[in-house]
Amino acid sequence: MKELEQIALLISGDQKAYIWLVDTYGVKVKNMCYHYLQHEDDVQDAMQEVFIAIYTNIHKFDKKSSLSTWIYRITVNKCLEYIRYHTRKKRNGATISISTTNYEWKENQIKSSFTANENIENQEQKVILFKAIHQLPEQQKTAFLLHKIEQQSYVEVAQIMQTTLSSVEALLFRAKQNLKKILADYYKDYNS
Repeated sequence: MKELEQIALLISGDQKAYIWLVDTYGVKVKNMCYHYLQHEDDVQDAMQEVFIAIYTNIHKFDKKSSLSTWIYRITVNKCLEYIRYHTRKKRNGATISISTTNYEWKENQIKSSFTANENIENQEQKVILFKAIHQLPEQQKTAFLLHKIEQQSYVEVAQIMQTTLSSVEALLFRAKQNLKKILADYYKDYNS
């Protein structure tokens, strides 16, 4: 069945279409949530919010972009909202019912996503890289994750972030420059 037919079924409230949606986009949504939130419980909460938002707003999908792009946009926005909300709760001293994650990359959480076939050196490099990525400003991090980790084209990144192609190019350029600096500082301190 074609995507447009599935969208029409989703709009009509068809349960099989919702199952198709989760089966088709569940892994992509989970991966993107994990890149932002790093903790399985938080990822599951955010995923639920994403799919609820998709389901309740599918009638607003304008078909100017692909469904995949629209879903990525919702996912990124929900992850950023999730981080802001829980960071604000921590700053205000309120009790948090989520995990103790402080939204900094933690080695044990990163390593838990590795396969058994990866060697230790490769794992250590990933830990260092993801810690550096997490230090980037929000927009740079989003562009970098979408393009380099999620393998989205510049055009798709621009659509997801609702910005121009030149802005994406600039964000990625600055992200790479910042990563070079962060990683150079890390290796300088590491080798000292």
